[in-house]
Amino acid sequence: MNFKPNEIQAGLFILILHLVGIAGYLIPVLNHYFLWLTPFNLLLTGLVIVYFNRQKRIGGELTLLIVFLLGFFAEILGVKTGALFGEYQYGETLGFKVLDVPLIIGMNWLVLGYSFGSLTKKYVTTKPLAVIVGAAAMVLLDIIIEPIAIRYDYWSWQHTEVPLQNYLGWFLIALVVQYLLQRLDLQKLHKLMLLVILSQVVFFIALNILST
Repeated sequence: MNFKPNEIQAGLFILILHLVGIAGYLIPVLNHYFLWLTPFNLLLTGLVIVYFNRQKRIGGELTLLIVFLLGFFAEILGVKTGALFGEYQYGETLGFKVLDVPLIIGMNWLVLGYSFGSLTKKYVTTKPLAVIVGAAAMVLLDIIIEPIAIRYDYWSWQHTEVPLQNYLGWFLIALVVQYLLQRLDLQKLHKLMLLVILSQVVFFIALNILST
């Protein structure tokens, strides 16, 4: 019998992976291995989204690729010039880099954009408001992520504190991401995307509390 997981099962699987990841990050003997697995966890989450994505036309799949590339090249611009997010550089935790930017970071933009886009598409009544709310939610999650990202060498800033410019730049790119994604039929995956977001929030808040 072939087992084909549904969206809720896939979402719960992602949530369990993140809960296991919390323990792996905090247990010294396992920490190195779980840090090495970080980009693969993000890749798996992205592949789950692509697998369950229900866009029936080529334009839908193309939009997902555009979001991936937009996020990736925005990060290259940010790292190389400091003009978008401020002065920062990537560490080794997120894996293989192209032009000093981990290739997986494009998937991060896609995962967060799609997840919040799905929920706002479902629950926010107008497209312009959904774009703004989705972009703002992405920035709020970035605020939660930043302390852990710095602590575990995802990336580091030239100065000690994260600059306000980073969040303004994030909001700008997130607006474009949300504008592109809101044109798609995202709301049918809202239950899966809720679990994806919950996984991220629980993971980073738990690490913020427990790893201090």
